[in-house]
Amino acid sequence: MKIALISCGKNKLSNSAAAKDLYIGDLFKKARKYSEKHYDQYFILSALHELLDPETKIDPYDYTLNDLSKEQIISWSNNVHKQIIEIIDDSKEVEISIYAGDKYRKFLVPLLEQHGIKVNIPLKGLEIGKQLAWFKKNIGE
Repeated sequence: MKIALISCGKNKLSNSAAAKDLYIGDLFKKARKYSEKHYDQYFILSALHELLDPETKIDPYDYTLNDLSKEQIISWSNNVHKQIIEIIDDSKEVEISIYAGDKYRKFLVPLLEQHGIKVNIPLKGLEIGKQLAWFKKNIGE
């Protein structure tokens, strides 16, 4: 089973919507389109809501991992890890690709790997402009 985790975005609608529609930034929209095309399932990493199913309806918010201390980010990572473990089917081999910045990944990746999950970071080290170019190329825009 191939799963993508994509980070939420700062730019949002001003009204409640399904998580997949709430975030309206270009990078999020391209990551969503790519993930819908190339993965069995995808989820959104949200500083406020942790692991979000794309269909979950949420209200707009202004909260990022930048608002959290190291201890709070570790706690957030532990919670996201638990949510992922509850979702995955242990009978299947799971591979997770993460399209999110280092703050989202730093403590989460080791937890997933300790659980035997293969983790990929396809855009690691790329600046936003290069990430956008990568998505455009790989979704055929």
